[in-house]
Amino acid sequence: MMAAMRDPAPIGLVHALGLLAGLGGGARGVAGASESTTAAGAARTCIDAGRGLLVTLRAPGPVAIGLADATGHDPAPTVRRWRRRAIGAPETGESLIFGAPAAEHWPLVRDYLPGLAMLGQEMLTLRARGRVYMATRREPETGESWIAFALHHRQLPRETLAAIGRTGVWNPVVALLSDLFGRAVTEHSRPWSIALPLGGPAQDRGLVRLGTTAWARVAEDHEKPVRLARQIERLGGDGSLAEAAYGLVRRATGASGAVGAACEFDVEDGRVLAALYTLRASERRPAGPSEGNGEA
Repeated sequence: MMAAMRDPAPIGLVHALGLLAGLGGGARGVAGASESTTAAGAARTCIDAGRGLLVTLRAPGPVAIGLADATGHDPAPTVRRWRRRAIGAPETGESLIFGAPAAEHWPLVRDYLPGLAMLGQEMLTLRARGRVYMATRREPETGESWIAFALHHRQLPRETLAAIGRTGVWNPVVALLSDLFGRAVTEHSRPWSIALPLGGPAQDRGLVRLGTTAWARVAEDHEKPVRLARQIERLGGDGSLAEAAYGLVRRATGASGAVGAACEFDVEDGRVLAALYTLRASERRPAGPSEGNGEA
């Protein structure tokens, strides 16, 4: 394992997100607990682009703001371990994100998620059509554990979903994606990911998560967070809060790379139940009193 070095997460940003979430004085405690440890030379993945802090927005309902920071305790050179938590909630979870999955990583995934055997043929099908890119224990936003596969380049999401018995997923998701991207999205708008929950009740209901990191290629212009806010409103969430959170992350990150990185949709019986949007945040220290205006 590579040597780890302490690298504080952007405390100003986390504090501001806590205030935005309505924690009041408790926001400082959330910020104080958010310190990432990033391993030197840690793997870059398509979802984090090598950064040490991810911010997630979830709708519907009051938009949940979640945080994930790299711990540095990575089990392999191309695997990043992320601590996850939702602002204002005591529950915490964890994810492994794979930058370059290899055959020798599968025993690691199997040990990390002991409930994988319950998926049976569905898991075998996804392993044949893709590669595991994320394994999650106790996702704070849903309480579920998940196994997610990035589809191989020639595998189409609609065909793969049908192969695992999940129909009626593509049409409602592609409509939302086209609105979010501001252009028509097709099955060739790669990459695609499919995730399944490990909880028995969620499996019995046929819950599935379809996602993509192609959102990171959408230009970071004024319209990108506006479209996000409009979509969150459409899903029954607080679009204004989401747009404000996006603005905080953008200011903390500066002009370096994409902010809106990944979007995922939970679908059951042809209905989109929820959406999860991942933002890449900066690791740089907030400006001190003599270094700027102190904005997060």
